[in-house]
Amino acid sequence: MKMRTVIASMLLLCALSGAFLLTGCGGSGLAGQGTQLETFEGGWNGWVARHTRLDASPTAALSAQESNSPTSSISLFMNAAPTSDGVLWIEKQVQVPPSATVRVTIHFWLWSKDRLDTDRWNAVAFIGRDRPTAENHFTLLGDTDQVAGWREYTYSAVINTDFSGTAYIALGVSAVSAHARTYYVDDVLLSYFE
Repeated sequence: MKMRTVIASMLLLCALSGAFLLTGCGGSGLAGQGTQLETFEGGWNGWVARHTRLDASPTAALSAQESNSPTSSISLFMNAAPTSDGVLWIEKQVQVPPSATVRVTIHFWLWSKDRLDTDRWNAVAFIGRDRPTAENHFTLLGDTDQVAGWREYTYSAVINTDFSGTAYIALGVSAVSAHARTYYVDDVLLSYFE
């Protein structure tokens, strides 16, 4: 059921962006437009884990523990001390149209163990020409732990690319309270158009 939702969302985005052709949608559509779905079934696929706090014992790993579709996701674990905060994220360098103004959108699913009324952390994302290196580079998308299980988050930004067409997308969690927590991310849908 969840995979059908992801595929339906991908097809809708393709249709809305005008990138859907008889051959499908995946960056080879119309010039200046593309859509790509990352499911982590084949591993990290070019994604890299990063964090801002060494004292929070952050780790990110390929996991079969929880998955939105079909069997693999990326786990994000942090043990935040009372005086620590920080961000743990995964990022990927992507190619978008060079020397252009491009709208880039990422949709992703994040798994929380429990629904909490307090002590929620934040889901965060980043889109830009340079890779993120600090907590203030990220945009807060909303609380984690709003539901027990999977919840979708979306972030969109307009960037002016240079001649290389290189951009970075990143998503993760920001610790705001002293707890040890594990989250999972899966089914990252990237779309862009000029």
